[in-house]
Amino acid sequence: MTQPPFSLRFLFRISALEHANDPQHAGRFIHNGYWLPSERRQDFTKTSTTNWWVWDPGATGNPQHGLLRRATASEVPDARQTKAYSMFWDPERSGYVLVPFDCSALNVAQATHDWRRLSFGRVQRPGAEPIAIAGYFMESYTLPVAGPPAWFEQLLPRVCQPPGGAAPGRPCALAGDLAILIGLLAFSTKPEHVLNAVAHSFRPNRQSTTFRQHQLATPDRTRRRGMVIEIWTANPDHLRAWETGAYGAIFT
Repeated sequence: MTQPPFSLRFLFRISALEHANDPQHAGRFIHNGYWLPSERRQDFTKTSTTNWWVWDPGATGNPQHGLLRRATASEVPDARQTKAYSMFWDPERSGYVLVPFDCSALNVAQATHDWRRLSFGRVQRPGAEPIAIAGYFMESYTLPVAGPPAWFEQLLPRVCQPPGGAAPGRPCALAGDLAILIGLLAFSTKPEHVLNAVAHSFRPNRQSTTFRQHQLATPDRTRRRGMVIEIWTANPDHLRAWETGAYGAIFT
């Protein structure tokens, strides 16, 4: 019997984020003219939140939310123990910029991490497809090998495909920071459907890593949009191994 792919119970919370620069601190632009979010936490406001939900691969599932369920009061984590990413969709880049912390709680100067584009590392296991590792300040802004067509545009924007697109051989698989992967799914639809996107497309079949597209309403990609995604698990070492590809792909 084939062993099912690795999975790990985790909690997550997604908060919509608005960016409003003080008139005395105009939006930043880098040397090639692209916009960057502010360095100051007071320029960001969380306007709504999903509150804490649990992705539980041991659950029986339900028709509306699949393997998701609301976290109980006893499960809600101490905020100091969570991992967070702040992400913005930038229509001028047709891609994402991000920082590995909650930008509404911490200044860029305090965190010593400025906004950067979504990027990818690479893990190669003997006899297996390469695994792209989605993260912050990684090796390349594109996948190391072309990804499956089903990933685009719901999981990743097309700017993440490597130059030349598909090539002979196996497409790459995907792992990476879980907050980023949950964020990518949340950005794939309108704000009111973010939980449905995660429920439908984040590993709904415990026996498979194949990415499953949803049929939810598409978002407005012509406007900037921000989110803070927080993750917590009781097993941070296993989480990190899963994120870095040590336990295989999260998506194929």
